[in-house]
Amino acid sequence: MSCYECKCNLCANSSELTGRYFTPGECDFFCYTCDECRHYDGDYRKKSNQRRDCEKYKEPEELRRNRTERAAAEMRKKIHLIK
Repeated sequence: MSCYECKCNLCANSSELTGRYFTPGECDFFCYTCDECRHYDGDYRKKSNQRRDCEKYKEPEELRRNRTERAAAEMRKKIHLIK
């Protein structure tokens, strides 16, 4: 599977999104672009649907929360207490 740079890989509307990022009720509609893409399952009879940008892309809430928590943790590491 070579979907690393594809927007569908981490889209809340993707029907193939893993449970690690999925929050129930978050998607607006189910997108089945990955089911018809040769990069997803390796079937070269299908066309390439790999997307660098998509107007229907929606960032998953769990991914946004994890990114915010990591940034906050990095900022807390930089704090130095003066005694």
